[in-house]
Formats: sequence, structure tokens, C-alpha cells
Amino acid sequence: MKILYSQVDTDALVAKAYAVDLKHSKVDRIVRDVDRRRELEAAGAIHYRAITYDTSLLLHYCARGVRVAVDPVSVSLSGFNDFLSDCRLIDESSERCKASDMDNVFVAANLEVTEEAKQQDNPDRSLTRFEFLECVFRIAINKYCNCKPVECESPALALHRIMDEHLMPMVPPDPNDFRTSYLYKEEISDCFLEYVVLNCTLPTVAITAALGNRGAWRFKNSSNLCKETFHVLDDKLKQRDLRDLFFASKMLLLDEMAPPEVQKKLLYFTDFLELLLRVALARYPPSSPTVADAAIALQTLFVRHICAKEKLVETFQHSADKVRVLGAISRLERRPSKKGMLQRKASAKALQSPSDTPPA
Repeated sequence: MKILYSQVDTDALVAKAYAVDLKHSKVDRIVRDVDRRRELEAAGAIHYRAITYDTSLLLHYCARGVRVAVDPVSVSLSGFNDFLSDCRLIDESSERCKASDMDNVFVAANLEVTEEAKQQDNPDRSLTRFEFLECVFRIAINKYCNCKPVECESPALALHRIMDEHLMPMVPPDPNDFRTSYLYKEEISDCFLEYVVLNCTLPTVAITAALGNRGAWRFKNSSNLCKETFHVLDDKLKQRDLRDLFFASKMLLLDEMAPPEVQKKLLYFTDFLELLLRVALARYPPSSPTVADAAIALQTLFVRHICAKEKLVETFQHSADKVRVLGAISRLERRPSKKGMLQRKASAKALQSPSDTPPA
């Protein structure tokens, strides 16, 4: 349940995560002076949530690029380039913030300098959480400290300035604000209850057919459903927007804490309901930010795109019936026939009876 998020996301856990990230990062090589480094670390603690934690730039740009298909809790090079572009960090007229300088930052953050770091499961072509944090430190110092004239006297001041002027405007809204403002409201719940039969049918059949993993939903399924089945995508809602909505509906913090063998690209049923609501508000923007207008947008999505498919339920029911029939046939094929059972019993009886042939 989404409410478990509050039990996981505590200030103590955030502080612990930040300490671990600092330990893994190469901040001691970036800032040699101990006092200035401590100031930078203190400033980083203030901005840690916005940079790399729950509702952060890191998780927003994890959803970008080809690495989405592999690991949604790391930022690919294309996602990093999107980050640079959206935050307007590249300045070709500057001394240390050209596009080539940003490539060097990406490479430097990915460089493992100790044997322990080299042995860790850390992809070389994408940024993990502590590497993304290190990139922000490096860019801030290059932009405001390693320039002529110097614009900030310390790395800590440089970090505060880059956050205020470039990064904070791009920090995505807290997904929990959306949930408490819309998803958990009675009007939205009533709308979902009205279409509960369809809601229960959609993910189950698609997952059984495509994944064999009952109860979960991949981004590819969501994309195909919105694009090819329900024709939801248009000029207001594009493929890239859908990808952002998909990851906004997930709990990537728990994905990151999960062991490597666990699927990290799945959307579970409560997340799927949230995705439907987010898609509805993006496709049919309400006239006002009230819950009533949000419920109207959700109902419009159902009526115009989901329930409009007259053969949808029939097709899904046919698929479910087909699965049941194939299962019954498979069980019948494994069940021995009556004639075969009698033959085996006769053979066993013959083996157990003494031979009539006299001894030689």
C-alpha cells in the first residue's frame, strides 16, 4: 500500500542514505580543504532530498533514456543530457561548463578509484545515486568557483546558488501530494468503484498473457494499452509524458532497496489505478484543481477510451476462457487412460506371480 511509504521515508533514513552516498562519492578528491568540504557536505544535506532522494531530480531523470529497460534507479547518459538541458547548465561561452566539460563530469563521476569500488555492482555508463550527487557538486564548483572572475567564495555557496537558480525549478512535485489531494479522495474512489470490473480485468489478462507475472504491470504494457488499444495519446499526452507518469506512480525508493534479482520495472494494481488517474488529468486537464473536476476527467477517460471499446470485455473473457480450456486439456493429457491403467496393473500382477516354468 502507498501508506507504507511514510513508514519507510523517515528523516533518520534520509540522513543515513546521505552519509552512505558521501562515503561512496569522491567528494574528498573534489574539495581537498577539510573545512570547505565539511561546509559543502552540510549544504548537500539541505538539498539532498531535491537532488537524489524520494521526490528528486535523480528519480525524474531515471525515467529517461535506454537504461529504463535495464535499471530505473540509475541515470543514463541521455538522461543526464536531458538534465543538463532542462536545467540550462551548459554554457558554451563559459570556461568550465561547455558540453565537453559536462561529458568529463559524467566520466569522472563514473570512475572507480578504489579496489572496493571496482568490485561493486556499479554500471559504468550510467549514474547511480551517489554519482549523480557528485555530478551536481562538480558542476556547481565548475560553474561558480573555477571560473574567472570567481562568483562564489566556497563550494557550499556554489551549491546553494546552483540549486536556487537552476535545479529547484525543475524538481518534480511530491507524488504524495497528488495522492493525498486526489487519489485518496472519496469522489475518485467512487469513480474507480463504478468501473471496478474493468479495472480488475485489464491488468490480470494482459499480464497473464504477456508476462506470466500475475498482479504486476510493465511500462511496455501501459504504453501499448494507451497508444494502441485505447488511443489515449495525442498532442496533449505524448509517449514521453506517459513514461514520466508511469514512474511518478511507482515507489522507486522501495525498488532501489530491493535485491538485484527483484523486478524493478513493475507497476502493481494500486499503482496502476494511480497511473489511470494521472493519465486522465493529463489527457483531459480539469477546468479547476478541485477533486470534483478531477473525477470528471477520470470518468471521461473511462467513457471515451475504455468503455468505448465494445468488444473489450468480450475479448478479455475469451482470452481467460482460452487459458482455462488449455489448462484443462493439459491436465487431461497428463491423466492416464483407463485402458492404460488396466494394462499396467496386469503387468505388475504378472511380475509378482511365481513362474509356471519348472526349474532346469
